Amino acid sequence: MKSHLLLLIALLLFVAACRSTPKPAEPTGSWKTLSSDKEDAFFEINFITPTEGWIAGWSEKGPQQTNGWEVLHTSDGGQNMDLIKDQAKQKIRYAYFVNQSTGWAIRIDGSIMKTGDGGTGWTLQRKAGKVEVRNEAYTKSPIMKEPEPIERIFFIDQNVGWAWGGGRKERGYSQLGVLLLTSNGGANWKQVDYPFEQDIVTLQFINAQNGWAYVKASGLYATSDGGRNWNKLDIGSPLPAVSSIFFLDPQNGWIVGRYGYLARTTDGGRSWEKQKSNTDAYLRDVFFVSPTKGWIVGDRGLILFTNDGGRNWVKQESGTEHDLTGLQFLDEKTGWAIGNNGVLLQFVAPG
Repeated sequence: MKSHLLLLIALLLFVAACRSTPKPAEPTGSWKTLSSDKEDAFFEINFITPTEGWIAGWSEKGPQQTNGWEVLHTSDGGQNMDLIKDQAKQKIRYAYFVNQSTGWAIRIDGSIMKTGDGGTGWTLQRKAGKVEVRNEAYTKSPIMKEPEPIERIFFIDQNVGWAWGGGRKERGYSQLGVLLLTSNGGANWKQVDYPFEQDIVTLQFINAQNGWAYVKASGLYATSDGGRNWNKLDIGSPLPAVSSIFFLDPQNGWIVGRYGYLARTTDGGRSWEKQKSNTDAYLRDVFFVSPTKGWIVGDRGLILFTNDGGRNWVKQESGTEHDLTGLQFLDEKTGWAIGNNGVLLQFVAPG
């Protein structure tokens, strides 16, 4: 009788354990390779419709006038991509568009330009100034000046945008950072205090007020006033090497980084819960289309998918061993991934 009772208890415990095991995320869709005919190291993707998009990258074979930086444009969803018009002539290193006509570009010297005709013509909005550079290893070294190191630009609509760059400190080299804001489409740019100790690794705004930035060797910061003031957030110790931030709304967000690091917040970043990615790969970008459904890309062609908010992840076949660096979805059926060696992938939804 006792043995039967023990057997029954063991059986009940086994059934309970099985029921408590989370159901693995089910893969959705697949990925196909699009040939970009480029060898670029792609680092930024910007699609505005299922057909119209831009990709920024760098190549040894890129224009000499832009030091190898390239901005490619497609009007067929990535099937064909070409350099934007007059990139070399305009010395453009980076561009961001909010629709088919309106976009902004950063020149090699850090100046900001705007187009209203899809890039056929560009107008100078802000000429780059100078910032101080110090050699802190030698206190008697003179303070030098160099062009403002503005490297990235982002707009949430045709009016509100940010531009930033610089802030690097390494081996005695100290460079001031630059953070600019505009609320009138770049007609006027306001420079605000750069409160960070190092350069910005990744930055995201979801509206005119709420944004987050991860700063190298410093941590995660949040703003609720459009970037005028920033508060540091506690994401644990030791400080993870974060490579990407993605917030779906002011409360729900994810961060990813080196050694398979993955964490989620449901309170705007005030607290974070580590999640299991089940990999030690370098996770380079994350994107969610809903509170439950999202993707991560990383080194060696890694693509992960979740349909339960990140509690469980499964691998999806990418068809490449090259490192994947960027990810964007317009909806749960329309997305792309980019990477090194000119890799461009398109998400193919079932049905």
